[in-house]
Amino acid sequence: MSSVSYVEDMPAQMAYEKPCVYFTNSNLVLKDDSHLENVDFSLRITTLPRDYSDEQGATKLFNEVLQIGKVSKIVIVEKSFYNRRLSKNTTTHSATVDFEYWNNNTATAQLRDYLTGNQNAKISIVANDQLYWENGEPMTHLSISKGHSSTQSLIGISKQNEENNQLELSDNDWKSLYIPFISSNMLIGTPEGSTSRFIPLVKDYLETTLRLGKVSRVDFVDRELENGSRGKALFIHFEHWYENDYTKSFRNMLDTTGHYRFKGEYNNGVFCKLYAMNEDGDKVPGYIVFKINHKPIPEVENEVNVHQLSAANVFLTEELEKMTKTVEELQKELEKYKNMETSA
Repeated sequence: MSSVSYVEDMPAQMAYEKPCVYFTNSNLVLKDDSHLENVDFSLRITTLPRDYSDEQGATKLFNEVLQIGKVSKIVIVEKSFYNRRLSKNTTTHSATVDFEYWNNNTATAQLRDYLTGNQNAKISIVANDQLYWENGEPMTHLSISKGHSSTQSLIGISKQNEENNQLELSDNDWKSLYIPFISSNMLIGTPEGSTSRFIPLVKDYLETTLRLGKVSRVDFVDRELENGSRGKALFIHFEHWYENDYTKSFRNMLDTTGHYRFKGEYNNGVFCKLYAMNEDGDKVPGYIVFKINHKPIPEVENEVNVHQLSAANVFLTEELEKMTKTVEELQKELEKYKNMETSA
């Protein structure tokens, strides 16, 4: 029996629209002691089954039940919503799973090959054991898609630091960041499902969402790309950095690769993406690039540097635009009242 199968090859009670991999006993027999090669991505599970919805349970699911390999990291996101069919509130758990290695067997090889050849596709996994939804109904399959590689993404790494302990850095360690370009219309998603302009939120976002550290100031410089897109370059200076796993991994990423392409992060359990606006005015997934600012300009008390001067100029220009708009609106109101008096 083929492990990758479509609806016409399957019994009616197990008919899936998505291709399916069977993690049955015969397909879980190890081919040899070596690990499966060419697996540089994580797995995203749409809904975890009952009894496997916490970190310990999910680890058991992938290590022992499905026997995909050895789990190295799991990020679980809880979501509550109103289930119309059941007429009550329901809570589900999704997960992103990274592996130290994958076992070399028929099922894992076919799962790898399908996900590698179909970048955005989802595939169904049928387990050897019976799985259940949270409400106790049988779960016929797990829905799996390809996630980000842990070597390319910091998504889900712990930012916990209850006492805001500071990361110890030497005088020679870098302490400032550089973002070459942020489009003026770039947006960030919110846990509530709306979006907000990203540039005004940068300082707070780095401090409270990413938990990188205490920002002392952000310098802005106007930028215009060759395609005409306008935005800002940002120079971000820290009073101190926080000591947590995310900050350490973030700094290590920049030390080893020179940059980090950032597309979004979890905020209160919800993955919030960055968005750019295309030529048609539609929102499309966006990103920014973090780099090390190797030559930060120090802050001075009585004078301002070129970046601070530029930032002040941007602020005053925006304030002037607001005031001009307000004056125009008042002039329209005044004209309207004049016309009313004339007609009376």
